[in-house]
Amino acid sequence: MHWRKLIEAGSRFDKICQEELPVLDAYDVTMSKLDRSRLPEAEEVMKIYDFMNKWFSRVPFTKRERFCSRYQSIWNMLSPLAEFSLENTPLDQVVNVGDEKLQLSRIIHFCFDALSDVIGSTPTSKALHMSAPSMLMMWDTPIREEIAQGITGYDYAYVFLPRTKEQIEEVIASYTVENSCNRETAINEIKRHRKKNYTLAKMVDEYNWVTITRHERL
Repeated sequence: MHWRKLIEAGSRFDKICQEELPVLDAYDVTMSKLDRSRLPEAEEVMKIYDFMNKWFSRVPFTKRERFCSRYQSIWNMLSPLAEFSLENTPLDQVVNVGDEKLQLSRIIHFCFDALSDVIGSTPTSKALHMSAPSMLMMWDTPIREEIAQGITGYDYAYVFLPRTKEQIEEVIASYTVENSCNRETAINEIKRHRKKNYTLAKMVDEYNWVTITRHERL
């Protein structure tokens, strides 16, 4: 994917949202109001829960307390992920979680299945992205079927994220070649062109949604 296609997809995404979303700024508002330093306090977890119901998915109100409890129970596994970005981190990187050393992909697999058991696959991807917006990506049914061809935490961690990481690498490479710059400069400039301070994980999600879910040609 060329980096200009990524930016074009973002513009197309904004236009569609302006025309169709009942809560246009749900993503930006949640990102600005969510205090990740206070997670997993219930008040902050509920901000994530409310976001899921405003952003292309629905979770029953009756599952709020169970979701909060499950989220808090996996926080020691989930919290390290916020320190990483998908473009700069190997998914097989080993991190310390308590007394254990675990690969990131294994942690993601575990966290996804733990939450998906309560709220389902699509909302779980949104909760994970809000928890670690540079590292974890959202999906929906068409995107999941096209890229991961599965619904489980295994499919998310070992198929979906590696393939979307490849998309990010293509974007970065296209910018470095076109502009004769280094990788870090490319990443920063691509984000700057989006004009919304989004992560590359969010920007690639927009591209996937526009081209796969909405079947639009760029």
